[in-house]
Amino acid sequence: MSDVTGTVVKLLSSLVSPKSSFKVLFIAASLTLCWMYIQPKLIQLHLPSEISFLVILFTGLGIGSLLCDLASHWFFSLVGHFQKRRQKKIVVIEEALAQERRYETERIFLDKFKQAYEHFDPEMKNLLRSLIKNNKAFHGTSAVSSLYVNKLICKVADIDNAKKLYSINPLIADYVQAQWEAEIQSGLDDFFADFSPLKSACLDMLELNECSFDGKIRKLKKSLFTNKHLLSPVLRTTYTRPEESFFIYFNDGYLSSMEKRLSKSFIDEIEIILK
Repeated sequence: MSDVTGTVVKLLSSLVSPKSSFKVLFIAASLTLCWMYIQPKLIQLHLPSEISFLVILFTGLGIGSLLCDLASHWFFSLVGHFQKRRQKKIVVIEEALAQERRYETERIFLDKFKQAYEHFDPEMKNLLRSLIKNNKAFHGTSAVSSLYVNKLICKVADIDNAKKLYSINPLIADYVQAQWEAEIQSGLDDFFADFSPLKSACLDMLELNECSFDGKIRKLKKSLFTNKHLLSPVLRTTYTRPEESFFIYFNDGYLSSMEKRLSKSFIDEIEIILK
């Protein structure tokens, strides 16, 4: 019996450690149950007491170890599951906070741009407007540099040492478009508020018809053309001298708006001589 006891002590001493404390408890419970329910069955087999003891011992050890491993696996799986859920919640919260901070930063950026936009010179406004639909290439002028430094336009690619391809900052694109459309509608309203014979004659010549592309220079009465600025901002001209022909054309953005306003089709430009 002393040999058996020594064996038991050695087995138990090998199991006892900070990580195996629960396993010892499971084994102890298993041994107790085995002694209660298996030992009476072994007596009926008339086995030596030492053999019965070892059978109960090893059965209890095996069942206890197995149950402990299963319980540990279930426990750590459950803990891992809750940790993953908690980590996901943390990630979602962090992403929401980051997005909120990003929205706030973008809102502040857009608010500052709106305040500054009304003070932009025409060159800077036209440059931004030209980028709304497509990326364009520009040389490094002061206007381009200013817009780039203030992150209102973004460099897409280098074309050469002096010329770069740019796109508009998406944060300001809608606002620039809306302001441009409002400016165009206001310009059209002013244009038709004082609809002079000169304006009427110019629109008639620009209207699309079967003669629009015959290549002929159109004639305009000199008496009508008293001041080229009367056509602004809808129409612009290349007029320099009364004896030379020049072009009349729609200012950027006004052609399609004029067609919608009058339900007519127009050509971009036409060559005119004063008579």
